[in-house]
Amino acid sequence: MDLEQQFTEVARRGSMLLLISLILDQYGLMNLPSREINTGRSVGVTFVLLGMIMELWLTPSFTNTSNAKVNVASNLSAIKSTPIGTILFML
Repeated sequence: MDLEQQFTEVARRGSMLLLISLILDQYGLMNLPSREINTGRSVGVTFVLLGMIMELWLTPSFTNTSNAKVNVASNLSAIKSTPIGTILFML
């Protein structure tokens, strides 16, 4: 299994763990105290999932390390061209 497949597997398992933990908390399964899914928890899980997706899609995949700077620069310019990227790079 190559590195990209491993990243995908980790992201898939991590997202499933987040969703399962929300379900366990919502219904109080496994003798846990019941905690309602509120806006804050939903936003937090959404940000974690978006971070995983961005890490998978925007991580350069290359075999030749001499191309690393070019790939990173092109990824940064792609991020800056998105609405979220313009906000992040203004800070």
